[in-house]
Amino acid sequence: MPPKAMTTRSQATADQRRPDGGSTDEGAEDTPPTAQHDQTVEPAQLDNADDEPPARRRRRAKDLWDDLGLEEEERELDADELAAEVERLEASNREVRLRQRYKALRQEQRATNTPLTSPPSIHRRSVTPARRPRSDSDDAPVDREHKRRMDMESKYAISSPEPFAGGTMADYRRFERGCEILFETRPTHYEDEKRKILFARGFLRGSPVDAWARLVSSEKPPIVEWTAFKDWLRNETQPDGMRRMEACRRYREASQQTRQRVADYISYLDGLEEDMEALPEHVRKDALLMGLRPEIKVKIMETLPPPTTRQQVADLATQIEEARNQATQAIGGERAHVDGGPRPYRQRTDRG
Repeated sequence: MPPKAMTTRSQATADQRRPDGGSTDEGAEDTPPTAQHDQTVEPAQLDNADDEPPARRRRRAKDLWDDLGLEEEERELDADELAAEVERLEASNREVRLRQRYKALRQEQRATNTPLTSPPSIHRRSVTPARRPRSDSDDAPVDREHKRRMDMESKYAISSPEPFAGGTMADYRRFERGCEILFETRPTHYEDEKRKILFARGFLRGSPVDAWARLVSSEKPPIVEWTAFKDWLRNETQPDGMRRMEACRRYREASQQTRQRVADYISYLDGLEEDMEALPEHVRKDALLMGLRPEIKVKIMETLPPPTTRQQVADLATQIEEARNQATQAIGGERAHVDGGPRPYRQRTDRG
């Protein structure tokens, strides 16, 4: 906004000399040319008065700033800065008026007990409401679902694996199988690989504990995956080369025992194959067929068409075993009756 017109000190002095305080328009025509400083002067005219001596021009500028009552730092402001300062002062005055108006309305509301429908806003920024304490209902749906699954899994009664202190590969497989059964039953608890390792580490005893301490203190990279931990513990139980040789020897000599079920014999062969290199399908089929008990093996060899895969041999062996078990149970019941045992209960149908 343009600066206001300013009057010189000489003009103010002339006004003070007139006792009536009236206007000086009557003697304006008789004003000599040397009294031009008594007229209204714009601040921009100070820079354009080139015909005046510099000392007189500085003196006139000082008189004008003194009349305005400006401080030293305010005199250094240019036109844009002065305009911005004026806008700031006007906004501040407007805020003061709004506060006064709001205070008056509040006093009126208290006096008449009537609520204000829309109180005026006196804040430049919106007030952020206070946060209430966090509760369980504020949790994300994913967190609530995770907690629900963990609570449900905790209700399953599952026994922990037996502590492992080394020994044979059968002992190791038993320990590994016990850990993995627990992990599969409680997947939410042990979805992190490190949690699986920490759990299994707590059930180590004897030499495996010492081997793990040596591994941690060494410069080797840490084990952070469950598969890598199983490989390490398997090698600590029996080195890789010796394990392969032992597995191959047992695989060649494997045969189903008298009271061993077909399913248990197949599981034994699968465990040996884990420590061996991958075998062709026909080798695995022949190894299973040749290791079965003679009465089961002969029945399978008499089957037409003959089985061509290992799975077909396993299915036929299971069926033959179940049929033989049923026949044995039937024969055993008849023998118990002949020897004087209790007669099986039969419902009579000849009653009228």
